[in-house]
Amino acid sequence: MHLLDDAVMDQEVFDAEWYRLSNNMDQLKHDSADFKTMDKIYQLMYRLNCSIEGIWRQANEQPKAPTEAFEVHCGNIDLEDAIEGKEDDSSELQSASVTSRNPNLSEMAKKPNGALRYPKTEEWREDEEFGAKLISSASPLEFVVITAANQKMLEELNAKLDRRHSRLLKSRLPREKCVPHQPCLALHGERFHRALIMAVGFEDVHLKIVDSGRTLFSPFSSIFEIPSRYVNHAPPLASTCFLAGGDSRYMEAEFVDNFNEIVNRVSNLRVTATGVRHPRSGHPIVTLNCASSGEAIQCYNKNKIH
Repeated sequence: MHLLDDAVMDQEVFDAEWYRLSNNMDQLKHDSADFKTMDKIYQLMYRLNCSIEGIWRQANEQPKAPTEAFEVHCGNIDLEDAIEGKEDDSSELQSASVTSRNPNLSEMAKKPNGALRYPKTEEWREDEEFGAKLISSASPLEFVVITAANQKMLEELNAKLDRRHSRLLKSRLPREKCVPHQPCLALHGERFHRALIMAVGFEDVHLKIVDSGRTLFSPFSSIFEIPSRYVNHAPPLASTCFLAGGDSRYMEAEFVDNFNEIVNRVSNLRVTATGVRHPRSGHPIVTLNCASSGEAIQCYNKNKIH
């Protein structure tokens, strides 16, 4: 129990720090803060995240009886929602029914505390190459891409969420369940998006839209329960990357502007993984090329790429 108490206490501290730092990051981006300052904040946020994840892993090492996981899963809205939607997607009904009979098939049942978690993203292997589209770019130190294969999966997922839009609107996530690390559906721009709660404030929630890499603050009224099949549909489909050769100490505004201009103009990117993650941000380190011309996109490009 002492370990669990420590976890709760540290979680409260983490929530407050994460929420404060997230607000500061948004303010810094608007104020065009220097990248040394932003890099320091990213370091602190990354260390806080690693620490709290370690605490939760230790706290969850105490296994529960299999029947508890079964009861929790059967109480989830997923099965009921699947039954209601059988007329337009019988395959999902069958999948949900099998999962409810055998909780070991669900990602949730694999967790000792019965909590929903998105599947872990597979690590990119060294020298693995793939085509990708840019979603957003803050700098060479942090930009978000989605592979061509994942783009197709996202389109399929969006179609399913759109088809069940009115049904999903009936299941708003209770405020007491809005806690860090909780998967949910966020209603943003009249569409549902898979999201992860990062931190909770008094009036809103700090979310990460897992399939676009975007973070935002959303009111509690826009947070909804997510059926487990949408959690298990796929790992987060967007990847936040770090460009090889990047160094915040030498990241001048000119280089950042030039990089952002290039990657936003190039429609198709060729991404090559190094198999290494950045030690502070945790982002996979990659190299970029223009898919059409093959020209390298570097941190310190002085010439424009067309």
